[in-house]
Amino acid sequence: MNTTRRVAKNTAAMSLSTAIRIALGFAFTLYIGRTLGASWLGKFAILLAFLNIFQILAAFGIPPLVTREVARDRENTTRYFYNALLAQGVLGLGAGLLMIATAWLLGYPADTTQMLVAASLSVPLFAIAAAAGSILNAYERMEYQAVIEAVTSILQMSALVSVPLAQTGVVALSVIKVGGMAVSTSLYLFFLARLRVVGRPAFDLRFAWHLVRRALDLVLLALFDAFLFRVDILVLSKILDEASVGIYNAAQQLVKVAALLAMAYGEAIYPALSRLHQTAPRFFLAAIRKSLQYGSMLLLPLAVGMTLLAGQLIAFMYGPRGYEGSIFILQLLAWYMPVQFGYVVFSKALIASDQQHRARQVALSMMVASLVYQLVFTIWLGAAGAAIGSVLTYVTGALLTRFFVARSVGSFRASVVFGKPVLATAGMGLAVWLVHRQPLFVGVGVGVASYAALLFLLKAFAREDWDLVRRIVSRRDSASAFITERPQPDEVAIHRAVQE
Repeated sequence: MNTTRRVAKNTAAMSLSTAIRIALGFAFTLYIGRTLGASWLGKFAILLAFLNIFQILAAFGIPPLVTREVARDRENTTRYFYNALLAQGVLGLGAGLLMIATAWLLGYPADTTQMLVAASLSVPLFAIAAAAGSILNAYERMEYQAVIEAVTSILQMSALVSVPLAQTGVVALSVIKVGGMAVSTSLYLFFLARLRVVGRPAFDLRFAWHLVRRALDLVLLALFDAFLFRVDILVLSKILDEASVGIYNAAQQLVKVAALLAMAYGEAIYPALSRLHQTAPRFFLAAIRKSLQYGSMLLLPLAVGMTLLAGQLIAFMYGPRGYEGSIFILQLLAWYMPVQFGYVVFSKALIASDQQHRARQVALSMMVASLVYQLVFTIWLGAAGAAIGSVLTYVTGALLTRFFVARSVGSFRASVVFGKPVLATAGMGLAVWLVHRQPLFVGVGVGVASYAALLFLLKAFAREDWDLVRRIVSRRDSASAFITERPQPDEVAIHRAVQE
């Protein structure tokens, strides 16, 4: 399979996996928000925030390290898997205990604390799943993740609608999450066994410790990213009440779709970037440029459309009453999507080029900036201030990571990559504004049609772009691609498609 097609296949698989996870999270949000109200929705947001942070601590940055090393040298698959499992298993137990302690120390309402304590059981399970998933990712079998997400999503959603939550209380949400993680872990191990790339157990305490030490930059980066992804919820939950968190979360769920898809794309392209930097470095920057161009074509019009149609979107999703405060928050958070995508691409480029220390420095800077932004703007403007702080945080991250990539790899003219998407988006925004008082489906239809027409008129897709598409759908293999420094057909297409 040629490299372009492999990246596209993995991106599609990761996107499908993420889309299923998003659909589950969104279904949870809609069901809870419509049936139980904003206060329950706030508790659910706090639960997800804790799980995100402590699951990252359990993985300890080891999965991306294992993925990178096994993608480069598959002969050591067995050694990396078992020692990653050993390290992450111990760390997972510690992270679960730390989650319990943190929940008690923060002094949430009794039912919220009980919910968080019960959910801590899923943390060590996640560590095991992450160890198996890192090997599947290294072998670029991301399609297994889509299957796992589909199965666990169906089971969790079935449990959600079957359990009388008003009678059982919020602890039932934790039970559903723990059960889903147990199923997910079992399936990851099953698919890894089916792949037959891992031999007999080969535990080595010294090598496991070596993995922990090597992953220090990556775990700090992952923790910073998880913290950044949830700091708004954590700050809101302590400054305002849980109902306000629910109002904010209602809007945030709509932009999280794009944010999680951006992270999925980053995971999908990461192995390819790692190989490009190792075997064909002159095409490394080309892949980054093309990623940013395609991402801006998708996310800029989405941001403009959400800004103009926010009121109708919120009413359609959550009903005409109770979530009016979410409208302005959504208009602000819509601009989180394109800047977060830029940060993800540049950050993955730094890690793939063995500059995880730079990525860690940027993430630390973002975390400090985010705390300042969130505290200042949330105290000043409430939930809307939290939205402003989130956008400013990723603007900061995108600018810093771009600076380091430009200094170490190379730079490009922003007008070449973003010029046509910006022009097409501006025209689409005008067309949608003219009909924004019409029903939602009219505004969406006008936006899609006008944007597609403007991209065509501006010739936003060059001949080389269509060549890439043909290579993606082609079934011809290209076994020698990216093995040597000699340009292969896929590399030439990528390179020519981004020449200034």
